[in-house]
Amino acid sequence: EDEPPGVGGVEQPSLPPSRPLALRLALVLPWLAIPAALGLLLWLLWRRLMSPATDPQVAFRRLAVLAVLAGVGPRPYQTPYEYARGLGSQFPSLKDDLKTIVDAFVRSQYTRRAPAPDEGERLIQAWRVIRGRLMRRVLRRR
Repeated sequence: EDEPPGVGGVEQPSLPPSRPLALRLALVLPWLAIPAALGLLLWLLWRRLMSPATDPQVAFRRLAVLAVLAGVGPRPYQTPYEYARGLGSQFPSLKDDLKTIVDAFVRSQYTRRAPAPDEGERLIQAWRVIRGRLMRRVLRRR
């Protein structure tokens, strides 16, 4: 026996066929890819600008970049030592760490002496302290 479609002989509207998987993925993937791409970009920027460096030139450049973001970047007329003194007056707890980075930078920039064996490790430790303090300043500014 055939039953008439629907209830009481009234035909029910049919549901649309389900979308193919490829179409669903095409609609969803861009919404997943955009945050993933932004996350990757932020991670790459962090690695490029904020990771510790054992090269004094790189360490000093990263210090300057982060300081600019914190609103306390170097002035064009300042020597590295003048800049470190000025920054140290704003952040007294960073004076020793600033001296570590600036001394290594000046030594590498203006002398032919080989770096001390433990200089890379001292630069890394100094940068971690400075980075934390300046990042807090950057976040408070925003």
